[in-house]
Amino acid sequence: PEEILQSVSLSIPKVMNLFIGAVDNCTQLTDGWGITALVKCIEAVFVKYIKRLMNVLQQLKVLCGIDESNQDRIQTTERGSENGNNGQDEWIDLQWAFQFIQCCGDLLLRSSSLNSQLSSLLLSKAWSYRNPATITHPFGVFDYLRLYHPEEHTAVMELLQTVEKNGGDYRILPKTVDEIKLLTETSHTLAFDILFAHLKRNLIGIPNLKVWESGVSSPLESPRALTDDLPSFSRSPLSYITEIGDYLLTLPQKLDPFTSQDNPSLVAAMKLVNLPYIGESSILTPDEEETEHPSDKWLCAISHGTMDTYVNSILQIHTLNEESSQQLATDIGYLCNVLAALDQHPTNTLISLEKLLKADKEMFDVYKTDKQISKELYQTISTQRSWN
Repeated sequence: PEEILQSVSLSIPKVMNLFIGAVDNCTQLTDGWGITALVKCIEAVFVKYIKRLMNVLQQLKVLCGIDESNQDRIQTTERGSENGNNGQDEWIDLQWAFQFIQCCGDLLLRSSSLNSQLSSLLLSKAWSYRNPATITHPFGVFDYLRLYHPEEHTAVMELLQTVEKNGGDYRILPKTVDEIKLLTETSHTLAFDILFAHLKRNLIGIPNLKVWESGVSSPLESPRALTDDLPSFSRSPLSYITEIGDYLLTLPQKLDPFTSQDNPSLVAAMKLVNLPYIGESSILTPDEEETEHPSDKWLCAISHGTMDTYVNSILQIHTLNEESSQQLATDIGYLCNVLAALDQHPTNTLISLEKLLKADKEMFDVYKTDKQISKELYQTISTQRSWN
């Protein structure tokens, strides 16, 4: 992977320099009149180049153990699952993913520079475009495009007018930007899947835990056995959620090497796309993005992914007795405390779920008219607690 990523990194300036050279050749040969054809050529080549990079990213996914069928990490003996090296493997995989994200940022910055160069070419040739007969260049003297390819002449003039109207930041190469964004989103998803895999494995197994069964036989599996002689406020969270909490608390340390460095390419790539599980309510304004630390965005995404997956797993539990309900409410409360330590806020759904699990029958009935609690969630918990 190191060699693959190095090849990707070295290929970017080579490809972009070819495009810059093509712009210079267009200027010398056609005095800029061939710019619309040049844009089509650049975008066609760029699409093929991005396709190759996407193939490289797919190879990287396989090397990182990401299964396309369920977006989970594949635990294999080759990757150290039997030797307990998964933490080290995760760190290495994360380095690979962020190196690729940095390549995407480099590509983004260079393509933006190319776009500016094309805009400058158009604007610098505006006078000659409108007065072709006054210059000595063959394209001007013979007014070639207007006479023999009027549709191309019209396209050049329309592009010039658009750039003049919208300024030099106008996207002359829209397909290029779209392709880079798709590649960047995919690389971010890879990094997210690597970080989230450990949490996901623990979360999706929650419905199958025997502690929720009313007829459990082992005292170690029974929430009641753990709390029979203790007051309700002393109920402890179960090991599955404390393990999740411990992992969440390590995330700032895991992310710091990638988000604290002064790396324009990495910053540009991170600002281009949103991460999974970040909804519209979590999207920041441009001013907020300027002051937000990059790691905050990742913590927000992983925290929301954890809460969303946790809620979905709880709702898949078939039956909850009184002790199981109270234990789940305790576990949710513990998770909320962990999230608070990370400066993350619990979702309304998670808060509502804790209320419904903690409530006695009388209070549960009151929550039926609570507008903050969805009818679907209320009905599901009502069924689980056999109160429907």
